[in-house]
Amino acid sequence: MARDFGIGFRDDHDDHISRDRWHVLWKRWTVSRGVGQPVLSGGHPSRQRRAMLDMLCQFCFLPAEDTILGTLFLLGETTRSGLRGPVRDGEITSTPPVHLACALSAVELSPDRLKGLTAARVKAALPWGVIGTRYKIARPFPVAEPDLTSMSYDNDNIRFMLAQQALVELHGCEPVDLVEEARNACP
Repeated sequence: MARDFGIGFRDDHDDHISRDRWHVLWKRWTVSRGVGQPVLSGGHPSRQRRAMLDMLCQFCFLPAEDTILGTLFLLGETTRSGLRGPVRDGEITSTPPVHLACALSAVELSPDRLKGLTAARVKAALPWGVIGTRYKIARPFPVAEPDLTSMSYDNDNIRFMLAQQALVELHGCEPVDLVEEARNACP
């Protein structure tokens, strides 16, 4: 439904629950805790959103380790730039952080999961925006654009987005080797 300030759900009695702190409207999802397998390329949207904004490990969902070296991220094709090579400052990603132990466990379960991924320690992951469906104003109802798009929180058109994933901007990036990280972690 179109509003003066953007889109919203028809049943707006719980509209405030469907919005984040930037007033972006989020797609509604069902929750089935304990069902499914971890997926590096996405996972459940509300879980991804919480992991990104609270810096939780994407596998175990506990707070990510924030050491003097930074927080560990495994990045690949889910970055906005399509990441080819080392993680750079200013990289935008929808991939939540990981614990070293969780990353190593995931790799043991399926070594193919590391193909195309790059590990980095990151000093700061700042909220940047969302990935979602952008709507165009039309009568009688707004019309969804066919492709998902990313948009920053400072873009006025974000009020016409139905968000599906949170994005953060990475700063203080230092590429690391997971095998070397594991060696250094074990005395």
